[in-house]
Amino acid sequence: MASGTVKTWNGRTGFIRDDAGGADLFFGDRGLAGISADQIRTGMRVEFDAGEGPKGRRADRVRPAGGAVPVDSGRGSQRPASPRANQPAAAVRGTDGGQRSQHRDQSPAAALDLQQSASTAWTLPRATQKVIRGVRVEDRHPLIQLDRLSLPGDQKVQRASLDDVVRTSGDPRLLAELDARRRKLLATQSPADRIAVWNQKTDGPLTLHLARSGILENAGLALHPVYGFAYLPGSGLKGMARAAAQELLGYSPEKILSIFGNEPGEGREGYQRAGEIIFHEAWPVSWPRLMIDIVNNHHPTYYQGKDAPGDWDAPNPVYFLAVAPGTEFGFALSMRRCDGDTALLHAAVTALQQALSLAGAGAKTAAGYGGFEPPADVSVSADTDTFTTDAESIKPPRPERWKLRLESPAFLAGAEQALEDCDLRSATLRGQLRAWWRKLHAGYVTVDELRQLEATVWGDTVQGSPIRIRLRTIKRPQVRLHEHPKDRFSGLKYLAYGMDETSRGVRKQRAVADTNGQWELACLIRPSHYVAAGQKKKSESGQPIEAEQIRLQFHAALWLLTHFGGVGSKGRKGFGSPLAEGQLEITRLDQAMEAAAGLRRSLGMTQTFQESLAESPALGHPDKLVSEQTIAARDGWEAIEIAGKAYASVASSFKHQEGKIALGLPRKIHGPMDKPLRHQNEANHQRPQFLKTAKQSSGKPQDARYAAPVHLHVTQAEPGRWVVRLLALPVKYLPDAASHRTTAEFLKEFVGRFEQEIRVGSVSTPKPNTGGGGSTGGGGRAPQGPPRVVQGFAQVQVTVLEIKQVGNRQQLKVQEADKPKPGMLIDGTPPDPLPEVGQQVTAYRSTTSDINSPRYRWTLPEPKQQQGGQRRGGRR
Repeated sequence: MASGTVKTWNGRTGFIRDDAGGADLFFGDRGLAGISADQIRTGMRVEFDAGEGPKGRRADRVRPAGGAVPVDSGRGSQRPASPRANQPAAAVRGTDGGQRSQHRDQSPAAALDLQQSASTAWTLPRATQKVIRGVRVEDRHPLIQLDRLSLPGDQKVQRASLDDVVRTSGDPRLLAELDARRRKLLATQSPADRIAVWNQKTDGPLTLHLARSGILENAGLALHPVYGFAYLPGSGLKGMARAAAQELLGYSPEKILSIFGNEPGEGREGYQRAGEIIFHEAWPVSWPRLMIDIVNNHHPTYYQGKDAPGDWDAPNPVYFLAVAPGTEFGFALSMRRCDGDTALLHAAVTALQQALSLAGAGAKTAAGYGGFEPPADVSVSADTDTFTTDAESIKPPRPERWKLRLESPAFLAGAEQALEDCDLRSATLRGQLRAWWRKLHAGYVTVDELRQLEATVWGDTVQGSPIRIRLRTIKRPQVRLHEHPKDRFSGLKYLAYGMDETSRGVRKQRAVADTNGQWELACLIRPSHYVAAGQKKKSESGQPIEAEQIRLQFHAALWLLTHFGGVGSKGRKGFGSPLAEGQLEITRLDQAMEAAAGLRRSLGMTQTFQESLAESPALGHPDKLVSEQTIAARDGWEAIEIAGKAYASVASSFKHQEGKIALGLPRKIHGPMDKPLRHQNEANHQRPQFLKTAKQSSGKPQDARYAAPVHLHVTQAEPGRWVVRLLALPVKYLPDAASHRTTAEFLKEFVGRFEQEIRVGSVSTPKPNTGGGGSTGGGGRAPQGPPRVVQGFAQVQVTVLEIKQVGNRQQLKVQEADKPKPGMLIDGTPPDPLPEVGQQVTAYRSTTSDINSPRYRWTLPEPKQQQGGQRRGGRR
């Protein structure tokens, strides 16, 4: 009897990963024993009888390990039976030893269903396949696994192939022997003063040679052709050191020529010479751990020159390999001649060390990849950032730095969407900065001009980025799997929709980072060039842009992100609201707009906003709405809860209205089922209808995507007092088809009602707001003193409009100030005598009451007593 884990399952056939190693085993629904096909789940532990089939290994009599079969029960389903089910979260590990989130229940190799398994899709002779199947993936050569045993296909298949590359473990003992032999050889070839050897450690992921020839799309990695470990080729180190000597350190042309020799293609007489310094390969000190990383292109058609960067685009994930952060590499430089000038060696060491620490190695360096910590033998002066060597004292460019922290919880993730990669990534931050920067210029320039302008500031596939950012974790946040509150009216649950869900009996929970994380953001900026649309791009062509102008663009984007935006999933719903501590040149919206106008002015572009040009969200839109309200809350979690209740209450007031399309897609009205539920009137029931618009990510309305044009942001003003900031940007393609209202008209009403609702949403009475919050164009009135909230009910004043006799009870129709519609005052103990029509009385309204049909009480409900054995923390 053998045991293993279900690797893939498509309902009829699948593959099992054998605990004993070797190739995966095929199994089908006819080979099941004691379990049905619909009970099989990926990741499930099973026992089986191993055998051989016509195409390779096969598993028969597949049954649950230990006889445990997953069953459905009542309201939901349990996860598949597995030894992992009873283990604490910290015990659930991925292939790289990291903790995995339950969100990724499917193995990455599930995509191999499309290929009927790796062992049958290889274009190799059968004899060779048989030999390979006899070798565990963990024992295979990494480069052979990447270049020869990966499968072509879409990103799901690529993800599965890369997962097998990551599983290869390498031979650490062999690397240690090779490194010792290499260092001994270097020492015997050059005198001690003619060679420099040192170690440097990566402070972020490292990826290089992504575009090397291979079967996978942009997923290559520089792996040693003989031994298979990740390494840095000497030619690449020499090139980046030369660039640092020219651009960062300002070495003289003669010194550069002496160190590096002539550049390739140099034809001038007197410049044909080899450099005095040899750049050796950089090898890892210990076998490096590979990881799968991800880049999400949210606007592929925009960057292809086909469309605007609209919120209707669906993300296009691309997986690639990277070396994990914290990997230490050994570097070596030596002199070509024994009688050479040792000052050149020291200058070359300085250039390479500065290139590694400031510019980074490999690909995606502008997004924080490939950075190295300064080596131990280089002294860094904190006040001047001057790096000192024996050769000379130099002052390289000094990056600007800020401390970032989260004001609200954040749904952060990498390629694994697991607990161990729930952290803020440089690529995530950079993507958000670009998005907010685009909002500054949209509507002032055409889409083609916006694309070229973005390449000038942020770079593209042809033009390098003048902005390089790096994130260093100061304090990693506490992370856990998100669990929705039990209260079905919870505001946090409403805003975090989809972060804890059960589908087909499998619960999927996203990892969430708490608000105690801290990061250091460093930004290095250099000049750039603007190349107009249609002109051929070259590194030095086009109109020059000074570094200070680029710096102001970055400051404006960072202020916008930390004032209105959020990072991670649900960033528009208040989650992941960041705060930047440090000096910013931009501190107001008008300053950010002026910085953007200054760049366009220097390029001779128009300064007039044209709504016809605003294909994507634009901060220059005259109907934009900015609301800022102060509430009482203990922390970011509670601030999200209060804001979410207000948001949900206002959104529900527009139920059955097509105007809700202004809040984004997918969105369904009516229903919710084809047939009326028990509490619904069959005569008035309407079948569910998915809203759609001219611009959406999919032709199927139920799969359409259009991000909400409303941004929610929370930040702490002082202990116990929080600011809820709401930014609504009218967009072109979300009109109300029924009433032909524009998005701006709908959003104005939405923001006004939101302001009314959130004033009564605080769990305790806040101090009077004297900080000049209010809204800009929101249509709401200034706060008249928030009502007191007790047990989830707001104490309010209402005016009696009508008294009705219903059975043996009297019901009062009442009107609350600032409410769009009257409600009924029914429950509780009424006074004796009853008030008269026109009289004002005190009542209690639930903070989750529908804004269009509020319901009031005379008195607060009696608190419910805990019964014996009742579990605490249930529905409130």
